[in-house]
Amino acid sequence: MREKGAWRESEVRKEKDMGKGKISLTPQNRHLAGFMELEDEYLVIPPEIVVDGEKRKIGAIGSAAFASCRDLRAVVLLEGITKIGARAFERCGNLRDIEVPGSLTEIGRNAFWGCESLEDVRIPESVVSIGSGVFCRCSSLRRGSIPSGIPAIERDTFLLCKAMERVDLPDSITKIGENAFSGCISLQEVVVPDAVVLIEDNAFYNCESLKKVRFPENLSQIWAYAFCRCRALARIKLPDSLEYIGTGAFLGCQKITEVILPENVKYIGQSSFANCDALQKVSVPKSVETIGHGAFSGCEALEEIHYGGTCAEWSARMAQAVYNGAGPKIICTDGTIYP
Repeated sequence: MREKGAWRESEVRKEKDMGKGKISLTPQNRHLAGFMELEDEYLVIPPEIVVDGEKRKIGAIGSAAFASCRDLRAVVLLEGITKIGARAFERCGNLRDIEVPGSLTEIGRNAFWGCESLEDVRIPESVVSIGSGVFCRCSSLRRGSIPSGIPAIERDTFLLCKAMERVDLPDSITKIGENAFSGCISLQEVVVPDAVVLIEDNAFYNCESLKKVRFPENLSQIWAYAFCRCRALARIKLPDSLEYIGTGAFLGCQKITEVILPENVKYIGQSSFANCDALQKVSVPKSVETIGHGAFSGCEALEEIHYGGTCAEWSARMAQAVYNGAGPKIICTDGTIYP
């Protein structure tokens, strides 16, 4: 059996060559950085370690390097480390504090997945890549902060971060990915940056405390269930650039009272505003080509829909939108359709 510290350099660099004089920490060699037992609570990753009698700089925390180290409570990564790999600290359920260096440029997918005690992570501006699911199920995380230069909020990034009350999004992002903030039940306000053109499926699903969303002027598409069950959301101002509203996008938003769809909207998906209990008035422009089945079904308070086309056009293309008992009256350009 090899003694600790007697690993060959080829075994130390499991993932890829980090460059001359650099290594990546792995589950097999993490003891070289001073992590000796699964019961260790505090860890400082040094800037260099000794391998085969030679000094090597630590370039990365490799994939799953400290995954499921449940007793780990605090980690300090010193200057020189450029990457935290996929699942590096996954399921470290007692990890509360982590300090990352200004040299860091990349955080891999699911790096902190399931770190239920993690309350705050300050990501330096040097980071240009953040993978999917990085803070997924970090249920104690109170604030989400993304550095400028990140092009997108990837899927599951803050999924089920139940304590998160605030998120700061950089102007650089163009997309908010699937489930990015789904289940963030304490989140109250979101300012979506102007460069964002797409909000994907379930992005803010069940953010039940979300009261205010500022939509950007360039937003083109809101996909399925993006704001479904945002029960505290009372007012939405959709931008003129919007063309597509997906299935169930605002389903169950119980406090919305009025929806004015902008002139460029072409598609309103099935059940997109269904079960919006307080919804009283809707304006639908003539540009709309399709309204999905039951788009406004279950809206018991809905009294009238203002439509920018004729009665005949509504009857031919839009009638399936309302399944709500007698239904509201439809006020068209050439008359009114009564229930």
